Amino acid sequence: MTGSEATTMSASEYARMRKLLDRQDIADCLARIAHGADRFDKELYLSACHPDAQVSVGGFLSSAEESYEGGKAGHDEGTLSTNHCLSTSNCDIQGDVAHVETYHIYCARTRDDTSWAATGRYIDQFERRQGKWGLVFRHISVEWTGQLTHFDLPLLTDPNEPKHRLSPARDKSDPSYLRPLRA
Repeated sequence: MTGSEATTMSASEYARMRKLLDRQDIADCLARIAHGADRFDKELYLSACHPDAQVSVGGFLSSAEESYEGGKAGHDEGTLSTNHCLSTSNCDIQGDVAHVETYHIYCARTRDDTSWAATGRYIDQFERRQGKWGLVFRHISVEWTGQLTHFDLPLLTDPNEPKHRLSPARDKSDPSYLRPLRA
């Protein structure tokens, strides 16, 4: 095809492309929430939520900001590190509303040097408002949880080691924020 030839997308191709872009925007929101929770980055976490977003977990309903603050306080007091790992995600997009179910695995290393894990699903509603997708409601369904006794491993990255090793941090000094990434 030469530069002068114009290509046009059929209506079905356009709809398919739009759906893929919407799914990616929603996946980016899910990742920002998980990353923001693990790195204690409130701004990043809330950037994936509309201002009126609500979160339901364990029978309690709160705003997304209250949920973040409560989670941060508990994790800051009780854990050395957390990982919110996202897995299979089903996304039903109908116009500007998306119903999304995302399986997750949550792992934590506590301050008393034990490890915990939980699995479950985030059952979410996202909306596109003024061209931007954001979370409006999340129900956290915990399927199982427990202490990891047979899989306890020593802490492999000591925060006190020399900085030639990229040590994890629960703030913006974490290596995931480095631009450019260097040792």
